[in-house]
Amino acid sequence: MLRFITRHKTAVIYLAAYFFAISIALRYLLYYQNDAYLIKVVALLAAFLILLGIQTLLRDRSRLYTHVILAVQTGILIVLSFLPPRLDFYSTLSVTLALQAVYVFSGKTAFRWIGVFATVTAVLLLLGQGWSRGLPLVVSNTVAVFVVGAFVVLIRRTEAAHRESQRLLSELERAHQQLQIYTAQAEQLAVVKDRNRLARDLHDSVSQTIFSMRLTADAVRILQQRNSTQVAPQLDKLQELAQSALDKMRTLIHELRPSIVAEHGLVPALRHHVTLMERQHKFAVVLDISGQPRLTDEEAEQIYHVVEEALNNVLKHAHTDKAILSLRSVSNRVTVKVKDNGKGFRLEDIDKEKNLGLAGMRERLESIGASLQIDSSPGEGTCITIEITSKGGGGEDG
Repeated sequence: MLRFITRHKTAVIYLAAYFFAISIALRYLLYYQNDAYLIKVVALLAAFLILLGIQTLLRDRSRLYTHVILAVQTGILIVLSFLPPRLDFYSTLSVTLALQAVYVFSGKTAFRWIGVFATVTAVLLLLGQGWSRGLPLVVSNTVAVFVVGAFVVLIRRTEAAHRESQRLLSELERAHQQLQIYTAQAEQLAVVKDRNRLARDLHDSVSQTIFSMRLTADAVRILQQRNSTQVAPQLDKLQELAQSALDKMRTLIHELRPSIVAEHGLVPALRHHVTLMERQHKFAVVLDISGQPRLTDEEAEQIYHVVEEALNNVLKHAHTDKAILSLRSVSNRVTVKVKDNGKGFRLEDIDKEKNLGLAGMRERLESIGASLQIDSSPGEGTCITIEITSKGGGGEDG
């Protein structure tokens, strides 16, 4: 019921106002039907109803019109109270006035007008009906006026709350649509980033190896005519280059498959990566695993990529053929270290060493709440330490 009234607020409120006004008009007409005051009563009530209609039309144009109309209607109510034999019918018109005031004005202004209507009606009833008969009418009329006013205020607030909820819902829907757009853009950027990385890796590794194979094949053709004894070593080199290109292609294809971390867990993924490095680059990595880390999928994925980057950095920049990878897990606390005995570097030069990719490693670890510590000095090797307290634990890694 309240929802229906809220949805058709204007029609309901003004129908109620007209109903009260017309019911009073009928009571006066029935009482004064053969009386000399009939014309005056009809004129006053007609003026009251006309003003109610005018106020209905002008309520959105200017609040000043409503103030004037309510004042005139209050005057009509006063005049009706003094018509002999000073009946109490007019008091119900104050309910109509209250409906008009509450609908047009805000809370404070509306209740000031209601206070005026209640006070004027109370004074007129006490003057016209006396204390014994007028006091009960004053109480009932005052209660009716304020209850009607409060009810309309409640409807207005309910309507305002409904509008606000609709506005918030619309904003939420727009935000959801924008988030979907951002998500799609992020996915597209990730695809572009992977494509660029793949193209770069193909250019830096496979394409260069194939180019070397071509040069070696040309050298074999020349040596076959000039010095056939040198052909066999060049063929061996050609075979090694072909195997290297094949291994690199397999690695790139493997990276395009679903994440090995998601499929098998962090420790098996690290073991697999270490095996690939040893087979492809003759690079020895000593694994030292203690405990079974309980990490979320995101935590394990990011730690794997950081370790992968750290080992690649050792391979490219440390000028050594050996590294130590250790992983310690106690409860939810996981510590991972990548250590080498290579040439090392000065910590103050980290930002200048763009090829180390340390900024990307920090970003990955910060996204999962992990810390990164780097200990290195020239000639003393490098030790990279990752520490994290897992947020959940997506299961045990074997």
